Amino acid sequence: MAERTRCPGSGMQMISRSYIVRKIEHADRAKNDLWIKHAEERGDVDEAAAVRDSFAVWEKEQGFTRERLACAVCGNAWLSPTSKGSRTPSRRRSQQTDLGRGAAAARRH
Repeated sequence: MAERTRCPGSGMQMISRSYIVRKIEHADRAKNDLWIKHAEERGDVDEAAAVRDSFAVWEKEQGFTRERLACAVCGNAWLSPTSKGSRTPSRRRSQQTDLGRGAAAARRH
């Protein structure tokens, strides 16, 4: 990865960040139903069940405050910490694109 695109927080200790699981909207339900429909059309019963289960969890958690580890510099919450709790090298990302999405994004990853 080119040094200029690498986040300066690579190798630093990750920090805990709070976020609120956002409310489910009509568009979210429609997208969820479409994912289930497509999975069933492909005959992928396991994927359809996984989508249903993750949506059910989101329904229960909406409005709750949750914690997750994030990069101390860019705020990227989609990283996996090393055994020491520091983050692995990754591309620079905007804090706005990573935090505040809540369970909607988390259930897709």
